[in-house]
Order: sequence, then structure tokens, then C-alpha cells
Amino acid sequence: MRPQSNRDQLIVGNITLPTGRTSIKLSYVEWQALRHVCQSRNMSLDDFCAEVEADPGRTERSRTMRIRAAVLLNLLQRLQIDLPVS
Repeated sequence: MRPQSNRDQLIVGNITLPTGRTSIKLSYVEWQALRHVCQSRNMSLDDFCAEVEADPGRTERSRTMRIRAAVLLNLLQRLQIDLPVS
């Protein structure tokens, strides 16, 4: 078993939404992907997270899950990978 690095741990970050300031826990890679998506869309982290939070089509139970799913979906769309309809 390999030793756990700092990149394997969850990192707490603060975001500001229209409803107020809150924190989310993401892995290092998830934070990097989130920042990449925000940069490619020319949006702030707070604006992207607020957009995700306001999307009525998001069905994930938690805010963190919604953000993770939105980042993944954005990256898949940029790679032009369609998800199968379930």
C-alpha cells in the first residue's frame, strides 16, 4: 500500500453563494478540475458554483455532489463525450 500524500486528502475550500458563504470538501484533483472549468468558462469559482446551485435540473443530494457532477459533465462535454441516456 502506498503512503497517503496530501493530494489524496480532502481539501476544504470556501465559496460564496447568493445565500451566503459556505465550504466544500474536494480532493486536490477535483479542485484543480473545478478551477480549470471556471477558467475555461471565464467564470469565478463562486459564479460557477452559484450557477450549479441554481440549476433546477441538478438532482444530486448534496452541494458537493452537484459541483463534482457539474465539473465532470463540463469536462465530458468539452471532450465531446456523450453520456448514455438511462
